[in-house]
Amino acid sequence: MDLHNNTVKGSSLSLFQKERQLQDENHLDPVKNAADNETQRSVRKSAAIYKPETTTMNNIVASLFRLTQEEDNTCILLRVDAVIEVKFQTKLGSNDQADLYVPDDAEVSGDCSNEDEAKLILKWKNFQFTWEFSKTLGGERWYVKKLELIINTVDKHFEHIKTDDKIVTLSTTQNYGTLLFMTPVGQSYSCQKEISVVVSNVNQPTMKGYVLLRAFTVQPFIFKNDEFGPAYQCSPIGARAMRTETVPFIFGITLAAVAVLTVGGYAVFRHFKIKKVQYDTME
Repeated sequence: MDLHNNTVKGSSLSLFQKERQLQDENHLDPVKNAADNETQRSVRKSAAIYKPETTTMNNIVASLFRLTQEEDNTCILLRVDAVIEVKFQTKLGSNDQADLYVPDDAEVSGDCSNEDEAKLILKWKNFQFTWEFSKTLGGERWYVKKLELIINTVDKHFEHIKTDDKIVTLSTTQNYGTLLFMTPVGQSYSCQKEISVVVSNVNQPTMKGYVLLRAFTVQPFIFKNDEFGPAYQCSPIGARAMRTETVPFIFGITLAAVAVLTVGGYAVFRHFKIKKVQYDTME
């Protein structure tokens, strides 16, 4: 919606009507609301507003992050409204929570030099949010191997935090398998349902983070067009299905391994059996 062009034509508005119109426009202005109230993290200035036909979250403002490699070719694209909630204990014994969001102007870096591994790093003051991508053994699918959040606890959000560590790392490694958001290579993973991913650290039992991904589309290993490929949609039930999406793949790999071992074992058995029969016959 173009709020600047969405005005009433003519000059016959009363003072009351003008004041009411100004209030309505300010209420709908995501940039102004974000400046007036930092807790409204879902409406803020952004690089891109994503409004697909299938989503009901039309007020979500998603940021677009692009990592380029040699010759300015895009290798990773991430479009998301990312909110991070970090729960922690204070030195006073109470529980507290820091509500953060990944800003639009986060510094983007990473590595796409390996054809089977890739990394996207988003940095802003006192925080670093890293996405690690990998391909399956056959190179047909990609997945997120790890999400990692590095926190400098001197940040104002963590006043009186109960830890002696200045730098704290929270990640998905201990909470999920290694196959988040598995998607065919050449396609983007897209989900308009809110996804909640837990990040933690066994050495920091008093801290736990929740990464909330909304209006979410991501794709590594981009090799042409510099834009998102065809969307591989997440399950309609969203985050609850996230950890079960890779079960068929894992089951298939396991079944294939069992089949190979069975056939291989039978072949070895037949080989030695035939040799024994031939040896006995010669005697």
